[in-house]
Amino acid sequence: MKSCRSHRALEGYELCIHTCGCKNIATLRPRLREGGSYPRHAVSRGLHPHCNAECPGNGAFERGSARTSRTRNLTRSEIIEYLPRAHATNELRRLRLPALTAYEIETISASNNEDEGEQADVEIEMSEEAEMDVDEAVSGPSSLQMDAITSQTHRRAAHLAQSEQHSSSHGWSKEPSTEIHGQPWSSYPPSLLHSSLKHRSTSSASGSTSLSRDNWYPLEPSEEIRFDILYVPDPTRAMKRKDAERDLAWATREITQVQFDAIKDLSEFVYKKGKTENLVKVLVSEWLWVILQMDDFEGGSVFNLSYMTWEDFRQTVLHPQERSAEWNMIGSKHCVIGGIDYSIDHRSPQNKYRLSAEEFRIYQAHIYLLANQVQFWPPIEQVRSSASKWPTLCHLRIIAANQNRFTPSTIRLTEESEIPPNAVLKRSHSECGLHVILPDAKSAERSWTYLKRHIHDDEFWMAQEYVPSLDDIGEWRVIIIGGMILSVVHTYKAKQEKDVIWMGAPVDTFLSLDEVYQLMQGAHRPTTAAEWRRSIVNPQSGTNVVRQFAKREFHQFVIDLWKELVLRETRSSGSKPPIAIFCRMDIGIKIGPGNHERPEYFVNEVERTLTTSLWPISHMFRTSMGTMADTFAMILRQWLRGVRNAYIL
Repeated sequence: MKSCRSHRALEGYELCIHTCGCKNIATLRPRLREGGSYPRHAVSRGLHPHCNAECPGNGAFERGSARTSRTRNLTRSEIIEYLPRAHATNELRRLRLPALTAYEIETISASNNEDEGEQADVEIEMSEEAEMDVDEAVSGPSSLQMDAITSQTHRRAAHLAQSEQHSSSHGWSKEPSTEIHGQPWSSYPPSLLHSSLKHRSTSSASGSTSLSRDNWYPLEPSEEIRFDILYVPDPTRAMKRKDAERDLAWATREITQVQFDAIKDLSEFVYKKGKTENLVKVLVSEWLWVILQMDDFEGGSVFNLSYMTWEDFRQTVLHPQERSAEWNMIGSKHCVIGGIDYSIDHRSPQNKYRLSAEEFRIYQAHIYLLANQVQFWPPIEQVRSSASKWPTLCHLRIIAANQNRFTPSTIRLTEESEIPPNAVLKRSHSECGLHVILPDAKSAERSWTYLKRHIHDDEFWMAQEYVPSLDDIGEWRVIIIGGMILSVVHTYKAKQEKDVIWMGAPVDTFLSLDEVYQLMQGAHRPTTAAEWRRSIVNPQSGTNVVRQFAKREFHQFVIDLWKELVLRETRSSGSKPPIAIFCRMDIGIKIGPGNHERPEYFVNEVERTLTTSLWPISHMFRTSMGTMADTFAMILRQWLRGVRNAYIL
């Protein structure tokens, strides 16, 4: 009795998996997976007399071998070479490969689509088994088939020769590839060999050149490799177990034994809490958890992660001759995630990088040598240039002025400056609320005697306009990865006995600025900080239309400002800044004391380094942060491909 289940047609194209040199030259052409003959063709020893253990198709001869042991998907270059544009576009999408560039689209138009009848014949071959049966194939193709193959080859060769002749007249050079689809030239007739770099005609109907940078650049697609990544946890985020248990930047997670073995030596970044049959229960720091999840991105095919303690990394950079093996190991990686975060306190005697003034000088000299061998993320020089925060504040002030928005005014203080009495004093190269002196602090802390004791080298103090609503209401911490908002957490400071601690909650809903304005003017205007937070953060009333509008209003403010900041920093440095990949924007809301001043969002801080707290990983949110980690992995891969491709501008 036949099965009642309907057959699901297979999508896409395939090639014979053998690389040992097939006796039937027609196998160079891709065929439809649905109804194609390659699964049957691949099992013929007669067609593959030279197959051995080194050939990936050697297992196809085993009885009952899977289809994946007999055929393979097309590579990106093969898709571009053989398929018409529409088919190529669909196949690239099916295999999740980079889309066609403008140059490749025109190349396909000039080459593959030149003879549409030829493409139709190819598809008939694929779907109707135009290749001879296995028994016939052993003796080689018929004269009629060989004539067709030869004619087909000559047409392609003539087109390529014409393109080469035209390209040479324009001064282009052409280096032929020594391999075709991963196999040596000797496996195929010389007439089928051609360059892997295709040139297209530049003649237009008017006789003028149509070649321009916009439609031919880049010449080379970015490489698709598994990136070797070395992660060095920042020592300033190490914690004793007792502190980690209550810190918002740590969370309890379950990982595999292999993952635990890889990170178990990262003391004060991971603590083992228990073990089940297959998993290890750990208390782990937030960035280490993100990196661990990158290891699983797309089934582990994208990144190969390894880890190194700061102390080992520090010793290697300071003493490369004594630790040449470690130095060369670091230099062999595709990317190092880690190093000194210059935007925080890294030069005081108490800093956790444990570098004296002389060691810091040596570290600086050597780390730049190492950066010539291996890519760092974030890039070292970009972190240094933004570390003082002053360039970012200047950009934010100009953006706010151009958009007619509010931003707290900030001035840079010198020893001759008078300290404004109602301003917040902030030091450069600092974070996590350190070196922030509020207007109501003791007068001794707001004196130059105190301030000078807490600066080193090029560090300096700034005076920023005090915005009371930051203290009363708090701020929204927005995680942005690749221009996408991944998380919003509202935080504020609360007093607990004698300590001041951070409180936070994930944000799902927003109040529109018009609603806040109406709240300010109403008879029941909030009078305490707690009342303001209850009214503004995660409102639980109003229609879905109103709540969605308020959310779009907030998100649009953040993304518009992020875009402008990325563009301004790109113009300043000549390259995309780290915030194009990852940053956290801390957003406040300005609410005046009266009823007539309209409320406004503003940016209080922009963080962009590996010491940035992600907040959503905290115990109370109970989230694995998988989406955030996968998105970061996707964007980082794209960035690595770009920086390793000389043709990407």
